[in-house]
Amino acid sequence: MGRRVSAVVIPDAVAFAGIPIGFPKPILEFRFHPTRKWRFDYAWPNRKVALELEGGIWSRGRHTRPLGFLEDMEKYNEAAAMNWLVLRYQTGGKGMFPLTHVDWDQVARALLAPNE
Repeated sequence: MGRRVSAVVIPDAVAFAGIPIGFPKPILEFRFHPTRKWRFDYAWPNRKVALELEGGIWSRGRHTRPLGFLEDMEKYNEAAAMNWLVLRYQTGGKGMFPLTHVDWDQVARALLAPNE
């Protein structure tokens, strides 16, 4: 089993590498919207917390080009309107695990915060 990123499948061992031991396992590629095809990279739906990895920030990737940036704004604003907390981090970069730059203390605080 793995996570599809464009035409590439990333094995679960890589997709989950870096998540601290004992941390609740997130759902990969979670579709959070009832009508749009938007997905979160990692999500804890029971807490309405999502983790998005923004790739290509140094190479003019999709998230930093104008159209991609605007589409991300629409997605994140809709998620906020649906009471999701979306934490955004850069990817690990070439040759690094995807979750290298995630602040797991920050994610833990979000997961432990009371739901309203």
